[in-house]
Amino acid sequence: MSMAYFVLIVRDAGGGMGVFMGMLFGALETPLHGDTMTARQHFVHAARTMGSKSVQMAKTFAVMGAIFSGTECVIEKVLFYFLELCGV
Repeated sequence: MSMAYFVLIVRDAGGGMGVFMGMLFGALETPLHGDTMTARQHFVHAARTMGSKSVQMAKTFAVMGAIFSGTECVIEKVLFYFLELCGV
């Protein structure tokens, strides 16, 4: 598997995990004026919060996954290069 393909797979998986985590944590946030809001306003607030948290966490997890997997691939390539030079 090539390095670029591996980075893309991990980036997409991290983005998917970020969407899930954003939906989970976005649903747990309570509005500041919850006692005066109607049920429809609660629903709209929860949906907006979940959407914004999902996008934010998806971007964060995707970047973290891409950096980690890219660094791992570079380290492996350098390690194999030096192992071949040593004749191991």
